[in-house]
Amino acid sequence: MDTHKISKASFIGHSMGGLAAMELALIAPERVEKIVIEDVSPKEPVPELYYIFGAMIEEQIDCFEHSTNADTEASLNQKLRECIYR
Repeated sequence: MDTHKISKASFIGHSMGGLAAMELALIAPERVEKIVIEDVSPKEPVPELYYIFGAMIEEQIDCFEHSTNADTEASLNQKLRECIYR
């Protein structure tokens, strides 16, 4: 925002982006005009989701090795299949 000389803006946050938008509003409320939050996870996820979160975190780290979004998605789908909770 500073680079583009934007003093205040509105933010839309989905999922983890919603948490980031809320954090920004707490840290720098003078920079936030409005925030729209959608589909933010509960404070404490259900235990069954930990396997999926682990795969997502692992893939987030590995995504820099992939050249396309399709490669990243294919890799994440494979990791999720390996971690399915039944």
